Amino acid sequence: MTEEESLVFSLLLRGRQNARGADLLAELTGIHRRHVEKLVRRLIDTHDVFIGSSCGKPCGYYLIADPAEIEEVYASLRHRGIEVLRRAAKLKKLSLSEVFGQGNLLEVE
Repeated sequence: MTEEESLVFSLLLRGRQNARGADLLAELTGIHRRHVEKLVRRLIDTHDVFIGSSCGKPCGYYLIADPAEIEEVYASLRHRGIEVLRRAAKLKKLSLSEVFGQGNLLEVE
């Protein structure tokens, strides 16, 4: 982990009830908010850190604390992803299954 990644990681708390917003993390670290968001993505994608995000109160990022939170985050991400693909399908007048099929092709490339 880079120094910045470690700093952001050290400020994340366990459990959804302890979520910290990107603005607060930026303030605590002195790192621009957008860069904090990129660092969180890198922690998830590169370092396999289980980080959840909450849009409800409290809003922000948190370290997933238990299997129930994994299920909550999984359901939320799955729902959000399907909704985004549904909207994309409407723009191209495609079915959702056609969009999913294109996704499968993209993974192979």
